[in-house]
Amino acid sequence: MICLNAAGEYRENETLEARPMIKTRNLLSILLWIALILILSSTPNLHLSVLVSDIAHTLVYAILAALIWSGTKQLCHRKWVLIAACIIFCSALAILDELNQTHVLGRTGDPIDFLMDSIGIWLAISIFLVIRVIKGARWKIGRGRAKLPS
Repeated sequence: MICLNAAGEYRENETLEARPMIKTRNLLSILLWIALILILSSTPNLHLSVLVSDIAHTLVYAILAALIWSGTKQLCHRKWVLIAACIIFCSALAILDELNQTHVLGRTGDPIDFLMDSIGIWLAISIFLVIRVIKGARWKIGRGRAKLPS
């Protein structure tokens, strides 16, 4: 069998280097959540109170960021790349979501909604980073002795 190795050369009887890939289940959950965002965004005359709307925007984009983070973390060796990609992708979707609402009957694109989306994105990323620090600290404490329960 002829394969392309990591150096870009074709070799006979050489297997390809195993690369981490996003699992189908994770990709499907991300795509379904994006579809839900777009469906809700395209619903005409959706009237919610300001507080409910702000909380909904924050939670929806926090969940999106969490899905993207947990679904793609095995692809990135550097956490800052994962953070940047998550922020850029989620923010771009939030901007497109607000632009889409300008074309829907009874809806408007609102910069405050984008701000709430951004807060949700940052909230999810912050939670993941705090969890990572806590797990790292617990791991260091447990090294050389009995490990703490996960």
